[in-house]
Amino acid sequence: TLLLETKDGRRYEGHAVGDSPLSAQNAALTPDIVNQRLAKLGGTGFVLDRIDLTLDGSLFLPVGAINALRRDALASLTEALRKGEEAPCVADGLPQAPPTESASVPRRTALFYRADTLAATDRRALDAVFLAYNAFDDCKEGDPLPDGVAIPPVLFDSEEAPVKERLCTLAARGVRYALVSSLGAVSLAKECGLIPVGDFRLNVTNQATADVYRALGACALVAAAECTPRAADALGCALITYGRIPLMITERCFVKEHLGCDACAHASLTDRRGTLFPVLREHAHRCLVLNSLPTYLGDVREGERDAFHMIFTTETPREAAAVLRAYFSHAPLKVPVRRAFKPQ
Repeated sequence: TLLLETKDGRRYEGHAVGDSPLSAQNAALTPDIVNQRLAKLGGTGFVLDRIDLTLDGSLFLPVGAINALRRDALASLTEALRKGEEAPCVADGLPQAPPTESASVPRRTALFYRADTLAATDRRALDAVFLAYNAFDDCKEGDPLPDGVAIPPVLFDSEEAPVKERLCTLAARGVRYALVSSLGAVSLAKECGLIPVGDFRLNVTNQATADVYRALGACALVAAAECTPRAADALGCALITYGRIPLMITERCFVKEHLGCDACAHASLTDRRGTLFPVLREHAHRCLVLNSLPTYLGDVREGERDAFHMIFTTETPREAAAVLRAYFSHAPLKVPVRRAFKPQ
């Protein structure tokens, strides 16, 4: 029998019963073998904290049976999270995100990739503003801190330690939220004392997915980019109502390779029709390729929303201010935009 528990201020359990061990004829099970198999959680969004295991040294179980036991227990745990079947709370000593009341859940949010644009923005109409992780390097002394930080969407295990250190520092300075793009980032945010807010990259398109992320601790969610306003409303999620939606992240920094670092944040790709796709630097010198046009829903009936999310990438302070004025006035923008909905 394998019992799995999460310990994040609340506790959920999943369990499975596998094949019965046999008497060892040659190679008996060792704690190392079992630990290695149970720790193979890559891609599941779970991270192994501790294994409690007792062996008498005379048992044998095929590796495939251990793997199947792990998969079945993870499936049971995921189902418990989806249903919200909470077990008695057990503290684990890790820093925990503070509990959130429904009134404090950020429903009008915006992500900024430029520190100067955020610093010049009137934030009174927004519940929470996020700054891209890299952009904190450009913050000037005296600038007000954002409400949240966007954790890099791609983060290898070897890169996690310095990122975690900075996130903990930001939390200590008063940054409250973390915009998360993966299951691993949800855990990382909570370990650093930040409240997770689900980015559109979590691909929330149905109620089961939304329920799982909320059970894992996300206080708010941004619906997948392809969701309609009606679908986002049904899920209780925010909808992207402005911004160049990211299309791709490349591992190699082709801007540095072909144009040099001076072109960083000023480069773009051009397709065969001459359309420009801006390119920004992501964490660890990866490249973020953006849509050629921003999505905009401010001047359509569906754009008048209680919950929305905006993405400011290449916009100058003046351009961002113009977008916000137009949006809250339900006016069209004076630049080309893309959208799935026509103005009413």
